[in-house]
Amino acid sequence: MQALDNAYRQTSGLQERRFYSIFYSKVEPSRIMVLGYNPGGDPDNWDESLLASRSYYENDEHEYVDCHYPLAIAMRDFLTSALDLSDVARIRSVPKTNLIFRRSRNQDTLNLRPAAALEEARPFVEQMISRVQPLVIIFEGTVTLDQFEKLYCDTVASSIDGPSITTPNGRNQAKIFRLDRARVRCLGRDATLIGLGHPSKYAGRVEWKQVVARARQAIAAI
Repeated sequence: MQALDNAYRQTSGLQERRFYSIFYSKVEPSRIMVLGYNPGGDPDNWDESLLASRSYYENDEHEYVDCHYPLAIAMRDFLTSALDLSDVARIRSVPKTNLIFRRSRNQDTLNLRPAAALEEARPFVEQMISRVQPLVIIFEGTVTLDQFEKLYCDTVASSIDGPSITTPNGRNQAKIFRLDRARVRCLGRDATLIGLGHPSKYAGRVEWKQVVARARQAIAAI
């Protein structure tokens, strides 16, 4: 993890953690992995003390167990239910990272084109996936799933368990669950891909119970 962090600093030119974040947990083999889009927060007002670990999570720290920001709370509840865990501490064995490592308040403040930021992080994300060897990857946001399939996969079978789950989003419907199966190039094999509507926004919707149930069923079948 330290070597990967150092290599990313050299590639990106970013030297302070307020500008980027790679790790949210240990990176170790696991049948489940979580991928988000990019780290949130304003680099100008970011506090390193809010991290679960200021180094490399040597003591099994995990953002979704030890932190309490909205996404951490939503994902802690989701993972506990979808993985049928008796203890939230078991989430510590589920590695998490993002497709983009650069921190921003939103996508418009990345200071780099999203396509370039995705490509910048891709070799390092592939190293992490290869290390973890997941059978199931859970994506925070269906856009995150779409980008992963575009950049990391060769063949994709979409909505393999039936139609996506949707919920109202203004005048439109937002997809909050999609189950795909794809060949992940860096794994050299297929993996099950679960795309969620962003949990910090949609976990309170009435349809979220269906999301959790379908995810639990898909994971149990692996």
